[in-house]
Amino acid sequence: MLTNGVLLGFILFQYSGIGVSPWLIFSAGILPHGIFELPAILFAAGVGIRLGVLSLRSVGVLIQPQKLAQLKNDWYDTLKQFPIAVLTVVVLLFVAAIVESTITPTILKETVGQQLQQLNLLK
Repeated sequence: MLTNGVLLGFILFQYSGIGVSPWLIFSAGILPHGIFELPAILFAAGVGIRLGVLSLRSVGVLIQPQKLAQLKNDWYDTLKQFPIAVLTVVVLLFVAAIVESTITPTILKETVGQQLQQLNLLK
């Protein structure tokens, strides 16, 4: 995520250097699909953190065996919800991909296409 942020900042900086509004590029080129993509990434990260915590608790049960029953229930609940979580992430990323490949180019062409053609950046 850090690399994506740095790259995005660099590209927006380059656009601002040639006279194109970076806020316009961001709102027309990134925001439409980012509305779906960012929640998917954060949700997937949350699921990964949950699995990591359960894994660490599984190691901790070696020290405190009396907590095994609760841990088993937590694993059962988490793994029962896992297919729905994965499906949610996949659907959100699929919708983001459709928006990015179909809607975003149209929005970009309508908002900054004229400026980019004048600067010979778009044909």
